[in-house]
Amino acid sequence: MRYIIVGNGVAGDSAAMAISETDNNSEILLFSEEAIPFYYRPRLIDVVSGEVTLNKIIIHNEEFYSKKNIKIFLNTKINKIDTDKKEIKTDSGKSFSFDKLLIATGGYSFIPPIPGTEKEGVFSLRDAEDSVKIIKYLNDVKETVVIGGGLLGLETANAFLKRGKKVSVVEFSDRLLPRQLDTEGADILKKNLESRSINFFLAEVTETIIGGNPLQGIKTKSGKEISAQLILISAGVRSTLDLVRNTPIKINRAIDVDSQLRTSVRDIYAAGDCAEVLGNVYGIYPPAKEQGRIAGLNMAGKTTEYSGTIPSHKLKVAGIDLCSIGKLDMDGILDCEKFVDKTNYIYKKAFIESGKIVGAMLLGDLKAVSEIEQAIVKNEEFSGIKKFFLS
Repeated sequence: MRYIIVGNGVAGDSAAMAISETDNNSEILLFSEEAIPFYYRPRLIDVVSGEVTLNKIIIHNEEFYSKKNIKIFLNTKINKIDTDKKEIKTDSGKSFSFDKLLIATGGYSFIPPIPGTEKEGVFSLRDAEDSVKIIKYLNDVKETVVIGGGLLGLETANAFLKRGKKVSVVEFSDRLLPRQLDTEGADILKKNLESRSINFFLAEVTETIIGGNPLQGIKTKSGKEISAQLILISAGVRSTLDLVRNTPIKINRAIDVDSQLRTSVRDIYAAGDCAEVLGNVYGIYPPAKEQGRIAGLNMAGKTTEYSGTIPSHKLKVAGIDLCSIGKLDMDGILDCEKFVDKTNYIYKKAFIESGKIVGAMLLGDLKAVSEIEQAIVKNEEFSGIKKFFLS
């Protein structure tokens, strides 16, 4: 039996581990376009900030895979799947046959159609190579602009701040983190970050990138010009689907898979950011890890169902703890309980449905995050954890 995994992110790695532990007598081939093996992608921010080096975030090196009888191919792009012959082909023309295949190609940074994004000094941050290029370019930069006030945008803004750069964040929404915080919580976060010298331009759309070699900055549709010599675009992630286009594999928003992570083609599976499972494209680390594990188990013959993952985002921006969990109601439909301490920039809000806690926003105080997360996962009564939202 030969298993092939395309993609060495968290989904691909988790699948390889599950297969190795379940069927250690078969051949496992793992292909990656990157130059280094599996690393903890969320810590690329810390690489950019200078807190750690790239080598420090590698989780499984080539020696580790070798001991697990997993053969890894780095710097290798797969550009074709032949579903009839059950083989893949690399960009160098080499073919590999498979009995079971996992597609774990992940996602790529979406770049909006803004004139000038091709210019030198304009970056996105998705992989290790991006982080290396950004660090090198930052050396001669005084001012930076981050386009996008979401999770990655704010974390990158903080990384630039730690490098001693002036930072401006441009966000088309009227508040930061529109998917994780309501207006009140976002305003508290913004005031805290402004006190740490990050500048914000909300409800602004970037019209064009001005200058070139060196960059001068950006111009918004309202006419504002913001000076910068480096621009980071953080406008979301899209599923990487080129490999499966023009194949019989069904695609919706991403590769369509069932609860066992099976695609529409027999013996071919998909997991992580490139997969749409149970109608969801999660695009975050924990579901990708769990999907990879379950795909690997099913590939190795151990039938396992994926029942979904409760969305959970945790980050620290400029020392500020933030977590959003579960079902968030931005429209005021659900019952809620909240605690606000603007002096210390603390905001906690619980969302309640039929007496049970279904979601929460926590800003500035995560001491009870484990208890709250467990209550949401177990669909518990809010009354049992109400004390955590009273102070």
